Amino acid sequence: MVNKLPSGNETNKPNKQANGANTPFAVADSTATADRPDNTSKYQDTIKNYLQISYRWLRFTAFPPTYRWFIKPVVLNAGVWTALATVFIAIWTGVYTHYAKRQWQAIEGQNRLLRQQLVGTLAAVVSFTPSISGHKLNPVLENRGSVISPYAHISFRWGISTLSKPDAFLRQGNYSNTIPQLPPGGHGELLDIGITPGENFAGQEYTVKIEGSFDFDNGFGDRPPAQTFCYYYLGKAQVLSEQGTIETDSAGFTPCSDFPERLAYFQTHRIQTKEQTSRQSQPN
Repeated sequence: MVNKLPSGNETNKPNKQANGANTPFAVADSTATADRPDNTSKYQDTIKNYLQISYRWLRFTAFPPTYRWFIKPVVLNAGVWTALATVFIAIWTGVYTHYAKRQWQAIEGQNRLLRQQLVGTLAAVVSFTPSISGHKLNPVLENRGSVISPYAHISFRWGISTLSKPDAFLRQGNYSNTIPQLPPGGHGELLDIGITPGENFAGQEYTVKIEGSFDFDNGFGDRPPAQTFCYYYLGKAQVLSEQGTIETDSAGFTPCSDFPERLAYFQTHRIQTKEQTSRQSQPN
């Protein structure tokens, strides 16, 4: 059997499947893409037009003819604007730094004032209040503040002498004590001096002199200057004042600067007992 060759009409018939008529996916037409306007190019052209209009306005309208020569090299120069921005940032940084410094100084001043108020209200205030009981000396450091003093130290030299010769010491000694925690109130440590000076001036023969210094921490990290002291002991005395009234001075320590005058006043104005008066009236 002889195969029948395709006729010319069949050979020249267009292949519909090849042209994409019967295919599920159609091939994009390249001519249509080329003819379609590009949106990006359109936007770029619009921006260029606006820039050209702005440039013409700046060059020919915004500034007088005398100053138009620097429009392009200066106004439209990105480097110039970058430099101006840098200068502006530097100036703004300086202004902000100055303002921040002023703010910090104000805050620091407020904190300093608040600290001064706290120190004035709560700080430890230490004073020296010595006393004598019998033949023992009690060098009391008294904290009159509201907080604990984390450090207090006292040192002095003591001496015993007669009232007639207060600078001629019969016995002397040194004392030193460091208190690591001094709470509000008093702290004392009895010191045996070996002699009882007496509680009443009428029968007092000896006196005690103490001279030294003490220092402390106020509880806020501050240490006031060391305070020095000098005292003489005088017993309880009843004296007749210039107005004729009887005055009673309790026993205690008198500052060394006031001791000679006070001793002389006690000796000349003291009220003598009947025993002392009769003893003075008896013939020798």
